[in-house]
Amino acid sequence: MGKIFFVKVMEGDVAVPRGIMGILRQKMIEHFTSQKQGVKTVNPLTEMAKTMARELRDMASLTTNKAWNIQGYDQGITVHTYTHPTTQKLITRGQALINHPIGNVIQFLLSPVCKQYMQDDNEIDEIIEQIDEETTISYVKTKKSKKTMMVAARDFVLLGCKTKMEDDSYVIAARSIDYNYSGPDKEAVRGHLYDSGWVLTPVGENKDKTQAVFVSHCDPKISVPDFVLNGILTNKAFNVKFLRDGFLAYLKDNKTN
Repeated sequence: MGKIFFVKVMEGDVAVPRGIMGILRQKMIEHFTSQKQGVKTVNPLTEMAKTMARELRDMASLTTNKAWNIQGYDQGITVHTYTHPTTQKLITRGQALINHPIGNVIQFLLSPVCKQYMQDDNEIDEIIEQIDEETTISYVKTKKSKKTMMVAARDFVLLGCKTKMEDDSYVIAARSIDYNYSGPDKEAVRGHLYDSGWVLTPVGENKDKTQAVFVSHCDPKISVPDFVLNGILTNKAFNVKFLRDGFLAYLKDNKTN
């Protein structure tokens, strides 16, 4: 007779033959393995990116964020700014209306051809790690510019995301992240980007128009007087103009309504 094992149950011990015990053990292993496999692990960078998107959307809102001060209206662009209480850096906000559906605008903004039609200050903009379908880590290096007093190029390692929100807005956001990547240009100065990017919202009676908002909160690490730096940073609000005009130029070139 085979060896007998005893299994503890609610009402006492039950004698189980060794062969049956092996089957029970295997079934228990299979059960707990399947349970473990059924638990979906979430990358913390994915969660960080989702939080960043929500916070950028809320910060960009003139309704939610009462800190914005209007600076002017020019060529269909409304510019707001305020100084962040913690970083003491100027945050700029540009807003424009694009008379086309949000899907078309997003498709253009995310396409490689976008850089041909928009003013692009970046010399390098490449993904160095794909976290998931919506989340990336990228390396960005700006061009040298005497106009902005940046004799040396600036570079950034950024956590980025592009995601559709529950209110049907679409957020394309980025922020600096600690990441072991120095970049190819050893003379580039590492800048710091706080939560920045695009918030696109469908508007109009038939949701056939797009409200485009661009928010920039950046420390480019330039040793210049504040009024000079603030002028440089305020110009970032006009990225919405470059998007609107570039998109319309693209449609014209491709004869698309």
